[in-house]
Amino acid sequence: MSDDRFDALETARDLEAAGIERPHAEAIARAVGHAVAPLATKADIHRLETTLRGDFERSHSTLKGDFERSHSTLRGDFEQSHSTLKGDFEQSHSTLKGDFEQSHSTLKGDFEQSHSTLEGDFEQSHSTLKGDFERSHSTLKGDFEQSQSAMRGDFERSQSAMRGDFERSQSAMRSHVDQRFERHETWTKAEFERQEARTRVALANLRADMYRALWIQGAGIVAVVAALKLLP
Repeated sequence: MSDDRFDALETARDLEAAGIERPHAEAIARAVGHAVAPLATKADIHRLETTLRGDFERSHSTLKGDFERSHSTLRGDFEQSHSTLKGDFEQSHSTLKGDFEQSHSTLKGDFEQSHSTLEGDFEQSHSTLKGDFERSHSTLKGDFEQSQSAMRGDFERSQSAMRGDFERSQSAMRSHVDQRFERHETWTKAEFERQEARTRVALANLRADMYRALWIQGAGIVAVVAALKLLP
């Protein structure tokens, strides 16, 4: 591969050949050389790429070996831990199973004993409650019958008292009505007699008025007859 580094002398010649004076061409070439000096060339990039590829391949090979060794170590540790945990699990399972069966048997015995005790207590309580209920029922029945009898007596007495009050009230009302009727009858009879007396007086007055009218008319007729007789 050709060297791509900047050649200031060749650049100055090219500038001079292009018509630029030599001092100016050399100054421009030097300025350009200073400017591009820090820049990498294609050769530098190629060498860097080759170096990096070699470093990457060596690192990849090293990491692959480390990974395989770590994987092998971890696999062995995992298998050993799995075997240990499996043994511990089986031992714990066997222990827990025994403890569970023992606890289950103990609890079953305790439950049967408690059930038997509770059954006896329940029967005893039921018998006691049954006796108490029968005694209470008998007492309440007697109290109810006694209360019912007392209420029946009170009702009959109250009914008798109400009947007596009703009869007395009815008698008082009948007496009051009879008294009012008698007073009204007496007043009506007296009023009728007064009206009859007034009517009798009015008839007598009317009869007297009629007699006077007839007498006056009769006297007039007699006078007329006498006058007629005196005529020639």
